[in-house]
Amino acid sequence: MADMTPQGAQSSHAVSRHEPQYEQQDMHLRSVVLPGLALGGIVLVLSLSAWWMTKGFAARPLKQDFALSPLARMPQIPSQPRLQEHPGVDLGHLNSAYDATLNSYGWVDRSAGRVRVPIEQAKALMLQESQAGHPFGATAGRKMP
Repeated sequence: MADMTPQGAQSSHAVSRHEPQYEQQDMHLRSVVLPGLALGGIVLVLSLSAWWMTKGFAARPLKQDFALSPLARMPQIPSQPRLQEHPGVDLGHLNSAYDATLNSYGWVDRSAGRVRVPIEQAKALMLQESQAGHPFGATAGRKMP
């Protein structure tokens, strides 16, 4: 059978068994050390300059003779909605108001004749009406539309 390798290329049989088939030289140490030293030097210079600036600002006395603007003198109240100072107490007040509404009599709409009754009494009335066979809100002498 004829050799099918392109001209100028060596066949795998022509490679000597004594030549290693891997990269024979290590990386250059200089290509790793020099950028590392440059980076370390930059970090050192920046750290020292930040330290020097901090020391310089700390040694400088603060100016106490500046005038406040009129807006800075006014008490500033944050805009709505504000955070609650005591959310547990506020929730207790809200629950008390709900309980008072649920457990008391009152007008819902006086002109329409709608009233509010305590919740337990309303439940008992609804149970009584359902057991009597009347639909909710209907009475024995009134027709449902």
